[in-house]
Amino acid sequence: MTTDQPETTLAVEEKSTASKTKTDTTGKAKPPQDPNKPESGIVYRGLDDTFPSSLPRWHSFASPKTRPESPHDWLRVTSIERGPNRDSWDIVLFDKQLRDCIAKVIARYNGHTGNNIWQGSQVTLSSPFKPFIFNHAELETEAQSASLDPTTRGRLQCLLQVVDEIHDPVQWRIPEPMDDPWSFRIQYSLLWTLFKPGSLVVAAWNAAQDLQVFQVHDTSYGSKKTALHPSDKRYSMNELVITAWMWDWNGEEIVRTMYDFKISEYSGDKPPAELRCYPIAFYEREGHRGLEAIRGASVYQDRRANFLQYAPGHRHLGLHRYSGDFYGGIPAFQLDREKAAMTAMGYRTSLWPTVPPRVVKIDEDIILDTVNYMRKGGGSRVLNTFEPVSSTNFCHCQLCLDIETKRWRDDTQAKVTRPFNYNDLLLPPRLFGFALNWKEWGQFFLNDIERTEPAEKGKFEGEIKGLVLPDEVSKNEQRHIFTMVSNHWHVMAKPRGQRIADMIGGKGESLILLFHGHSGTGKTLYAESLAKSSSRPLFKVGTSDIGLNAPQAERTLKNIFELAEAWKAVLLIDEADVLLDARGSANESLVTKNALVSVLLREVEYFKGVLIMTTNRVVAFDPAILSRIHHAVNFGEPNSDQEYKIWKLWIDRLDEQGLCDDSHDLHKWAKETKKASRRYILSGREIRNVFIMAQMLAERRNSNLKIKREHLTAAYDYKKSFRIDTENLRTQANQLLATQKK
Repeated sequence: MTTDQPETTLAVEEKSTASKTKTDTTGKAKPPQDPNKPESGIVYRGLDDTFPSSLPRWHSFASPKTRPESPHDWLRVTSIERGPNRDSWDIVLFDKQLRDCIAKVIARYNGHTGNNIWQGSQVTLSSPFKPFIFNHAELETEAQSASLDPTTRGRLQCLLQVVDEIHDPVQWRIPEPMDDPWSFRIQYSLLWTLFKPGSLVVAAWNAAQDLQVFQVHDTSYGSKKTALHPSDKRYSMNELVITAWMWDWNGEEIVRTMYDFKISEYSGDKPPAELRCYPIAFYEREGHRGLEAIRGASVYQDRRANFLQYAPGHRHLGLHRYSGDFYGGIPAFQLDREKAAMTAMGYRTSLWPTVPPRVVKIDEDIILDTVNYMRKGGGSRVLNTFEPVSSTNFCHCQLCLDIETKRWRDDTQAKVTRPFNYNDLLLPPRLFGFALNWKEWGQFFLNDIERTEPAEKGKFEGEIKGLVLPDEVSKNEQRHIFTMVSNHWHVMAKPRGQRIADMIGGKGESLILLFHGHSGTGKTLYAESLAKSSSRPLFKVGTSDIGLNAPQAERTLKNIFELAEAWKAVLLIDEADVLLDARGSANESLVTKNALVSVLLREVEYFKGVLIMTTNRVVAFDPAILSRIHHAVNFGEPNSDQEYKIWKLWIDRLDEQGLCDDSHDLHKWAKETKKASRRYILSGREIRNVFIMAQMLAERRNSNLKIKREHLTAAYDYKKSFRIDTENLRTQANQLLATQKK
């Protein structure tokens, strides 16, 4: 380090310290000072006077001595070189009683930072003096305490005056009381002073600008680009990084999740409330401010109650309904196959890019499952797009986890009702899980989750409402199918000695049902109804989800079966034709099909849940598949009586919803249609489509929707005409094939 003053001046200074006359850094003599006054023991170095009201820009000076120059010296203040246009200061405390007093006041802060410098024979601190700035109010209170001895009290007051001269508190201290939070403005270089470790801040976490409360862990200035002076990051303060945490649920227990909030450098000064992250004291709503204001915000209504209802033990709560924004983007199966392909080509899985969440509106059944979100979905505990900080070590100091906070955490984990605590505001606004229809992992807003009430166990009223099954399926058979599905998990949960089990442990513990027959006859609807009636989620997949590559399909099936077991879900493999057809050996396509059938046989052998498969185009079932099916239902083409029942169900539904004026006339129309069109009987899906078309035809702006006979007639005629055309085309194709064979 260079110096602007000759070494001889320093030598003169050292010699003069033993004399009764003191000299400053300019070499000018000063009169002796009273050693009983606190300010008499302060040595200023690199200054033009003892401590001028306006500090010089900066001075270059040698390193401070390690020992006091006089027995009465208790504080040394030195202006040192840090860089152009930047004042920087070092202070050295020699007084042990003063050091012990300060260490006691800021003990929680020291415990958080892990700073043990207060135990030595002297303490050296460099600006910006974070321990003093962050604990300024507490030190001021202590400086007025009558319990301190006069010398220590006076020296503490002088020390705070020195700090205030260097860092004017008017520029950074939050005024109390604060009439208008927007009137307070702060420069970027002093922004760090607002984020004391352990303090509460708010930040918007989604597009709706909903706020979440966090607790500050640390702050630091960083650079978005390479610093001009790598040894001193204060030269390139391109962004302030605020590291803060909130409580979260990892699937097993309540933990802390840390995030970084970055504020880019700005010129001039700004109100803190304009920033993306700011102290909770600046939050204002409906005449309230701070903690009380954020507690009354709509996004925080019932936060603790909702968290306790859906988070601890949520893997055992079963099915939930969700209607709101879904922060998704992690496909359940496609991502697995693509990762496997990349790994096969030599790419490391750890280099796979993170998929940014996309926000969509959904209204469907979901599964809350943080554990499998992390394991199967490859996700991290993101908050919308905010990635958690993995490099920061969590401390367990009294500032972060005091006795009351630990008691709160234990009570929350145990779902104990207790009065409001500020930690309630640190609970997360979202949970992780799986959207069953979207087949994606993602985040669900806590306020939009609804618990699905379970159906009464073991209750069956003879038929499933809204479903017309083939005449061959008796009510007794329907009851048996329902009983098998609803009782399967209870039976298999018993010890092996109390139930029938395979000789080889883990095998033969599944229930496999096969629904086969014509398209649109209610196979999928029956599976959905069974799952709902037995209070189980329906996990629906298709061969497109599984894939046609045998090795990848095997991995995907393992994943699917594991999730179905974990959720105790009814697993539905819809349109499972390629997995059920008989194996052969004619060509390459058959080899691929044979491999897929073999994969299914191998994986299903150790499956421990309920599996339903549907198909409508299998010509010959594979014998190995047949031997594993416990019960099969053939959904034949509906007859005219079944068709009328379906028409009646839909008309009754219109009547219940008030979507028709004359249900009697519509029933009469259905009977007339039954008599007139025995040849063109529609399936359940086709009848549903007729009503959807009629709804569109009946819609009138600025009036209630009312479906009438003419709307149904028009929609039905279009559907019947299409059926006639397709049958004619099929007949022509068959005739052409017959001609070619001749």
